[in-house]
Amino acid sequence: MKHLLIIAFLALFTCKASAQNDTIIDKGRTNYDSVKVRVYNNTRYYLKSYKIILGNQSYTFADIRSHQYSDYKSLPYLPDHYRKDVRFVRKRLLQYDEWINLLVVPTDFIGEGELTSGHATIKVKLKKLDGKWVTESDLVKS
Repeated sequence: MKHLLIIAFLALFTCKASAQNDTIIDKGRTNYDSVKVRVYNNTRYYLKSYKIILGNQSYTFADIRSHQYSDYKSLPYLPDHYRKDVRFVRKRLLQYDEWINLLVVPTDFIGEGELTSGHATIKVKLKKLDGKWVTESDLVKS
């Protein structure tokens, strides 16, 4: 009888914990809140990966050719400023390819807005300023 009571208690506790993990994603948001996001490669280089990092979750858009769109992915939300890991491949004739790896970390989150529903496109640009590669991302809501 004692073992049956312990098993019933553990089963009840496990079901309650898994239900909580399924509904809460981040900052009190539920699975039903989402925004559909895609990436547009607005450069002449090959976009190997564009990774959006939100808290401990990451969302990767991979293998996007020049002036092409990726497929849509569902994100719980998309803030104005977010961590991103961007990798470009610059193809060169008769030379090794140049890999450009950029990690962009925002420094200020105060007064940040966020997109929680609808569709959005992130237009990615790559520029070389003063001998350093710089990426720009423009968010277009639709």
